[in-house]
Amino acid sequence: MATTTSDVDSNRAWFVALCAHVCIMIHEGLIKALGVMIPEITEYFNTSTWVVGLIIAMMPAIGSLMSLSAGPLGEKVSSRSIIMVCGLIGATGLVICSWVTKTITGFGVVLIGFTGVSLRLSFVMSTSILGQYFSRYYAIANSIAFLGSSSGIIIFAPLTQYLIIEYGWRGTLLILGGICAHVIVCGGVMKEAVTDDGDHETLQEVVDIKVDDDDVAANASMNTENATEYAELHEHDEGATEHTPLNVKSIPIPKEDDKLDKYGLHLFCNVKFLALLLSTFVGMFVYAGWMVYLVPHAKGKGLVTYGATSLATAGGIGSLIGKIVISPILDRKIISPTILLTMGLLLSGISLILDSFCSNYVILIMLSVVFGFTLGTTMLIVFVMMIDITGVKNLPKAVAWIFVVTGAARMLAGFFIGWLYELTGNYDASWIVMGSMNVFVAFIISIDLVYKCIDDLHSRVLG
Repeated sequence: MATTTSDVDSNRAWFVALCAHVCIMIHEGLIKALGVMIPEITEYFNTSTWVVGLIIAMMPAIGSLMSLSAGPLGEKVSSRSIIMVCGLIGATGLVICSWVTKTITGFGVVLIGFTGVSLRLSFVMSTSILGQYFSRYYAIANSIAFLGSSSGIIIFAPLTQYLIIEYGWRGTLLILGGICAHVIVCGGVMKEAVTDDGDHETLQEVVDIKVDDDDVAANASMNTENATEYAELHEHDEGATEHTPLNVKSIPIPKEDDKLDKYGLHLFCNVKFLALLLSTFVGMFVYAGWMVYLVPHAKGKGLVTYGATSLATAGGIGSLIGKIVISPILDRKIISPTILLTMGLLLSGISLILDSFCSNYVILIMLSVVFGFTLGTTMLIVFVMMIDITGVKNLPKAVAWIFVVTGAARMLAGFFIGWLYELTGNYDASWIVMGSMNVFVAFIISIDLVYKCIDDLHSRVLG
């Protein structure tokens, strides 16, 4: 049954953001937990490190490729139902892995096919639904949601190490399956914001104010830079209810050809979207390598069990602080998102390069905090830039393509970092490669920023 704007209050909007936080926390925390278990799984199945790393990386990777179905699927089935079913399938996959599989192949198929695909799809749906509830506070809502990544790293790394000691890696998987079942509960809360016509509304503060058409037009003219686009949207929706949210800043997207629109292929005609995909690919490659192999890397430097997992906790704390600091900057447009993205890539790259030459525990902790603070905010910045580039209507499809790219990056990182370890006998070379990739992309983006500054200065002089 469709709901009116008045059925959706501010409390529900923030609860939706909180539930998205939990979904992301479980997804990212599970990846980190499996990274902690790499030595145990490798020893049990008597296989290579890169094989286990590739399986872990392929969980979100294959799920990301499947997330292309999020757009068409979301048009036929409610996000609530999709997230609840995904939570059930994801938890079932972990339970099966904990006691049924006997070979690394069977373990990988179940882990990727059940848990990886389902939890990734719940990730996509839970983040894309935020665009229906928020416009003015979209960056803050995204910050709340993506803080789940930091929470997952902080909580799951030491928790997994404790569970392995107490119950073994199979018992740990069984408990993690129970934790994943909480996604079902979160899905039940995430009701979509729609009008009586069934058309999705974008809500700014999710308030219900009764106004007439003249008031809406005047308010849109005074408070947004998109008054013309807003007027066209309002004119198109002649049958809407008299309850209309104010200050809506979303730009209506014209109807594209159905074949292109089904999977959002028309987005690839946008150069800014392509540039965003490239930055996201490199950032996620580095982030995935750090997520999966950090604990084995720390143990290779001689750190004891809990000392190694504390580096992951430090990175999670840095990411938590970074998201809290960055979100108001993005909302108030104090600093350009492009500049923030460049700085994040540059500093995170430098921290990884320095890490490869360091063995002091305190310095490693500091470098992990810097890495988490900088690169941990990348996805938040990407989502804020993405909604400006694609608009709310195309957000689920744009999110799906972003996750396809991040999935490919995760898969490549899982194989490449593990393979390089087998080749060199340590992870230092991998850390140097990942850091150099971030620095290189930051350099490319900075060149574009310099050209823009020169063009702006030239325009002002001529003006």
